[in-house]
Amino acid sequence: MYNYYSSPETVILPRETLTLPPQTLTIPVETTTLPASTLSPQNQPPSYPPRPSQSFTITETQTSIQIQTTVLSSPSPAANILQNPGFESGMTRWSYYGSPNFNAPITVGPTSSQFHSGSHSFIFQAPSIKDKSEIVQTIIVTPGIAYAFSFWYRISANPSSSIVCTADGQQIARMVTGGMTVNTWFQTSGTFTPCNPSILIVCDFIGSAMMFYFDDVVVAC
Repeated sequence: MYNYYSSPETVILPRETLTLPPQTLTIPVETTTLPASTLSPQNQPPSYPPRPSQSFTITETQTSIQIQTTVLSSPSPAANILQNPGFESGMTRWSYYGSPNFNAPITVGPTSSQFHSGSHSFIFQAPSIKDKSEIVQTIIVTPGIAYAFSFWYRISANPSSSIVCTADGQQIARMVTGGMTVNTWFQTSGTFTPCNPSILIVCDFIGSAMMFYFDDVVVAC
């Protein structure tokens, strides 16, 4: 038996260029919806708890502002230690004297025709400059303590006249007319420090043809 082997041959084919027409391939896209449970925690969208409903209540509060007003009252005036200072009780507690040259004054004593307060005053009227009258009251004081003295007066004419008041002989107030406004009330005041516990308050009226009205005499400390 014979075996025949053929020697290999190399066949060289001519090179050809194949030109394929362009083709458009459409690949269908499949959409697959997976349930949320199949998604991994990393791929799941964040979950937010539902926002509870909120209600707002606007309450109007009325604020009461209390303003405290402090009324500063004037200090009470010191008590007047003179009795019957406005001659409302006539000449009670007062003594009345006339000078040796006293020429029957037209009017003297309490009157209700003019007054500074209340309903009465003391009036003195004399016909000449030489006429003089005085009223006196005794009061109890504390020695060494300063006292204030004052009185109100009114004149009906303007000749030269005066009122001089003393406390235990010490002059404490003096008023001289002349150039003053008539029919107007004025006040004169002074101070004194008594040396004795009981003293005399004396007011001298020296006048001419005019009227002195004298009212609201005060001695206080």
